[in-house]
Amino acid sequence: MTAHLPAPLRLRPDQRRDLVLATQKLLTDAYCHLPQKRARYGADPVVRLQRMLDSGDHTRRGPAAERLFVDEYLTVLHGLRDLHTGLTFTDPRRRERVAALPVYIERYGAGTRASYVITKTSGAFRDERRVARGMRVTHWNGVPIEVAVTRLAGRTRGANPAAALARALEHLTIRPLDEYLEPDEDWVTLTLDEAGDVRMEWQYLGAAALRPSRDQERAVASTALGLDHDGLANQTAKQVMFSTNTQPAGSFLKAQTRTVLRRRVGYLRIYSFLPPNLATALDEVVAALRGFADDGCTGLVVDVRNNPGGSIALAENVLGLLVPDVRRVRFSLAATPLTRALADASADLEGWRVSLASAATTGDGFSAALPITAAVEAVPVTDLPAVLITDATTYSAGDIFAAGWADNGVGPIVGAADTTGAGGANVWTVTQLLARLPEGTTDFPLPPGLDLRFAVRRALRAGPSEGLPIEDLGIAPQVVHVMQRDDVLGANEPLVRAAVRLLPRA
Repeated sequence: MTAHLPAPLRLRPDQRRDLVLATQKLLTDAYCHLPQKRARYGADPVVRLQRMLDSGDHTRRGPAAERLFVDEYLTVLHGLRDLHTGLTFTDPRRRERVAALPVYIERYGAGTRASYVITKTSGAFRDERRVARGMRVTHWNGVPIEVAVTRLAGRTRGANPAAALARALEHLTIRPLDEYLEPDEDWVTLTLDEAGDVRMEWQYLGAAALRPSRDQERAVASTALGLDHDGLANQTAKQVMFSTNTQPAGSFLKAQTRTVLRRRVGYLRIYSFLPPNLATALDEVVAALRGFADDGCTGLVVDVRNNPGGSIALAENVLGLLVPDVRRVRFSLAATPLTRALADASADLEGWRVSLASAATTGDGFSAALPITAAVEAVPVTDLPAVLITDATTYSAGDIFAAGWADNGVGPIVGAADTTGAGGANVWTVTQLLARLPEGTTDFPLPPGLDLRFAVRRALRAGPSEGLPIEDLGIAPQVVHVMQRDDVLGANEPLVRAAVRLLPRA
């Protein structure tokens, strides 16, 4: 951990122009959500990028001009409200960086009765004797905390109000630097009701602290990925900084047998679908489910709050452990000359070739919607009645899991927010796209050291919600639980009780 921000990547005027041109081309020729984003948000990102070029502002020189360009460029990308789509670095020393404060803040209550409290502290914090878990935060750099969070929400990429507020709350103290999201200030002054003003400096976690396992790196390189990279970075940073009161290091799930409301239930927390060892991950889930049966559990609570996604295949196979004949989320591509060429050249997209070729003459805007993975191989290992817990940071493969849960009738859903994070897509990078095209097919003039992630195949629901997009809409729970102080400072006892109340008797 260091107290200093690594030197930013500098872009010459011609490189800024190339970045805008590459982004325009990507959104027009391969981005699967473009029509939906235009309709939902009433703005055209392709036109906005063109205006950046026409203004000539990208030709100005100097640090201030560069910062203004980056701010305007990111405003366009963030306006998509899509955590799958954004700027990234090719060098992992730059890509895997996070700025963090030595405390973590969470919210409980609702509306005017909401409170913000410190729920985690780092042992490295030199003022730890003054700052303790449970202290209420009233101001952020002199700004009332509710106002500060609301303003920060406007700068996030949350796809709905609940997601925007949840992301803002995370970004108060943990900020992935993958997209120039470094803090403007060198330090923050928090006003605490029991300790007054406390100054905290940003610390920077580098690649060595956040480096994924080899299995995780292979999964991230997969073309069947559904992952919020920023969410994963936030989660990993919390593990590194607050290892005593967050998920166990190197684990993607936690299994506990609990007695709740005089009922013995299995509690399965799935932190992500990007485990350290993908080959054994499903076996770990099977062992947990069978362990609950051995413990005499009469119900199952599955918790995917703050799950940034990962392997879509793993998410679907975990569903297969709970219900037979899983109806899977289906995926489609935007029908463009580039995606047709991509499908013709890539075995990963072979199933979409016919419909993309047909779209050239029928005028369809999208390919057929097909499952992204082979058939679910898992078979049910439990018949316990089950309930799912979600929140507004459940994203990507987490969203897909929640959609599958609802569309296959696994059980009710209780949410710590009124919807999930609403990330409905399979994410690729431009580097992956170019690697699957014949040389010379197309060109994305990205500056050296930069890459773009983007949503390439949009996710559509199955069953009773057949054809509904997950993007922007998310999955709504049957019951919304307003988080309480005992949730954020304890072991989520009130939330788990709310979930167990929805469980039918076995």
